[in-house]
Amino acid sequence: MQSNERRLSVTEAAHCCGVGRSTVGYWIRSGKLPAERVGRDYTIAAQDLLLHLTTVGKPVPEGLRGEARNPHPFPPFRSCWEHRASTEEGADCTGCGVYRKGMRACFAGRRHVVPGRVIHCHRCGYYQDHIGPRIGFIHQIDSPAVVYEGLYIWGGNERFSEMSGFSPEELPGLDMERLIHPDSLETVISNIKLRALGSPKVPSRYEVFVRKRGGVKARTEICVQPLREPSGTFLILLRDLGPGGGGVA
Repeated sequence: MQSNERRLSVTEAAHCCGVGRSTVGYWIRSGKLPAERVGRDYTIAAQDLLLHLTTVGKPVPEGLRGEARNPHPFPPFRSCWEHRASTEEGADCTGCGVYRKGMRACFAGRRHVVPGRVIHCHRCGYYQDHIGPRIGFIHQIDSPAVVYEGLYIWGGNERFSEMSGFSPEELPGLDMERLIHPDSLETVISNIKLRALGSPKVPSRYEVFVRKRGGVKARTEICVQPLREPSGTFLILLRDLGPGGGGVA
């Protein structure tokens, strides 16, 4: 801990954010907000509170806006071909479908890459430098969670892997058609499109059927929240409701 770092008590953090002490306590207990125990209470670094609010897309109180040591906590986002050009001498991506289609999420184009090129996102320097740090907060969430953009997942936490049967290495680039059961796919895709258009009518919480590895159908409640970083992406929190059955919202 830096000696000149501003720290807040739970009461101060709750007052600053306009929430109750129990809410801040939940953020701490669930691992979403780092805190340091002092006696019987906790203190929170103002910078950590700012980063938590920014990451999950919550409003940043006026009293915290001056705490940003860097208004952009991550390096500027670069496309995979820009990264390769700066780190791999003689790199040529002109034959790659990801480059030709101008895809921001390179892993969403697994079917379009140069033939014969095997993709292991978890070992890729580009993914580790530009994607991993931006979605790393999901590993502090206790419930199953994934980050997605459009129809593709950027990554998920261990709890989601346990629930779905897909390993963490398989998640980058996993498309919704493999994850969502056909009974719910039309609803999910429609909501994704409406959400991308900024429609206020899209529910943030509803039930869908997911298709776990092996084709197992399971009824699940999902909660969708927009993220400020990476821009244009969304966080999905899932709750397994048991075997398939019942209606789909």
